[in-house]
Order: sequence, then structure tokens, then C-alpha cells
Amino acid sequence: MKTLKFLPLLAGLLFNASLFAAQDHLTDSQILQTVKTVNNGEISLAQLAQRSENADVRNFAKMMIDHHKKSNNEMLDLEKKLHLKPNTSKTSKNLQEEANDTKKDLQRASGTEFNSKYIASQVDMHGKVLDLLDSKLIPAASDSELKTALNKVRSTVSEHLSEAKKIQSQL
Repeated sequence: MKTLKFLPLLAGLLFNASLFAAQDHLTDSQILQTVKTVNNGEISLAQLAQRSENADVRNFAKMMIDHHKKSNNEMLDLEKKLHLKPNTSKTSKNLQEEANDTKKDLQRASGTEFNSKYIASQVDMHGKVLDLLDSKLIPAASDSELKTALNKVRSTVSEHLSEAKKIQSQL
């Protein structure tokens, strides 16, 4: 019976892994859109989290808004410099759908349940984005400036993941 309890979790993990394996090769334009999609999703979720009564959750949410807005601005500057037009991909569409689903779930939660769900979503998403950066985005980037920017994004995402895990352990 214990094995059956883990089947939905395993199915969910396999489904989420398939979201990021949806497309093997991304263009620089699609990579830019993917980063912007992640940023916008994080900003949207963080705006909800600003209502939290937990100071650590609120502070984390403010950091998410500030850092992801800054990342969007940096991506916009790079977009202009490289004369790229962001282009959607299966990966960016799947990320958008996941952010929308998470937002709907968070909108139904409150109090400690909200805090736990929000921070769990941050641990999950930042882990997935790190994997996505390492396995797809950075290797697929053809422009050296874009690769450099993605490595900077990777460093920030790693810091966010560490902070989210720290908060999660205290909730």
C-alpha cells in the first residue's frame, strides 16, 4: 500500500520532466523568451506572496520581484543589442502553463498553507530552471553574450533556490 501513495508523486515528476524535454533545440530568440517567461511567472507569483503575514516569505517575494524585473530589463537590453525578437517555444509555453496553474493554486490558499505552497513552488521551480539552464538553455545559446547572461542568471537562480530551501526548512 505504501508504494501506491508515491505513484501520483512519481507521475507528477515524470510529467514535469517532460515539460522541459518538449523541444530539443532552442534558438537564441526562444531562449530569450524562455527566460522572460520564467521572470514574468516569478514576478506574478511573488506579487501574490506579498500578502503573506510571514516576514521571510514577504521579503523573499520582494527579492523575487526586484531580481526578476532586473533580469527582464537585462534580457531586453540584450535583445536589442543582438537584434533578436523573442519567440515562443514548447518550453516557454509549458513554463507559462505551469506558472498559471501554480498561481491558481496559490490564490485558493491562505495563511500557513499559502506560505508552504508558495515556498515549495519556489524550491520546485528554481530547481527546474537550474536544470533547464544547464541542460538546454546554456548549451543551446549560440551567442557568447547570451551565454554569459545565462550563466549570470544561473548564479542568481542558484542563490534563490538556496534561500527558498532555507525558508522552507523554517516554515
